[in-house]
Amino acid sequence: MLAHYDLPAHYLRVSLLFGENWWKGMKMPGEFWMMDLWGGCCVYDECARWEQGPGHCLSWLLAGGNALIQCSGNDSDGEIVERLLESLPSFMQGPAKEHLLEAQVDRFAGAVNAQPGGWPVEQLRGEHQPATEEAPGLFLVGDYFFDSTLNAALVSAATAVDLLLAHCGTRGAEVDSRAVMELGHGTD
Repeated sequence: MLAHYDLPAHYLRVSLLFGENWWKGMKMPGEFWMMDLWGGCCVYDECARWEQGPGHCLSWLLAGGNALIQCSGNDSDGEIVERLLESLPSFMQGPAKEHLLEAQVDRFAGAVNAQPGGWPVEQLRGEHQPATEEAPGLFLVGDYFFDSTLNAALVSAATAVDLLLAHCGTRGAEVDSRAVMELGHGTD
């Protein structure tokens, strides 16, 4: 069973707090965008979560081999931040360095599951009722069946309730995972 979920992934998250959101003037699209930095990474505009507040934050998320390379070195957080700033396109480097207040580097080498539902992906109902013959009334609920978020916990709970109702002979409403996900949207 453990081998089914043992799929370690590598991530590096670099969050930079700035005195102002200098990137807004560059018309960066939406709450996140992709950059061809360090083999490709996603940049999150953390300010999009709050309407107002002190400071402005961007977070770079690297995954896979490129993240492992950055995590594995003996580089300090400061060296990683400096390398990131130097890797930005030239038109971004000046404003980023000028407005940088502080940085946070989080290394997750082999610490996050690459496939939260395990591999190969099993049927959703089977995951929630693992011992149908030995314990027919046993149902499991867990965010780890999906992506380890609050939304995943809500979808898992709705699935388990549907299974319980079926076990009790009561016809429950169809589980609409999209509706459950919308219910929990923005609460992760």
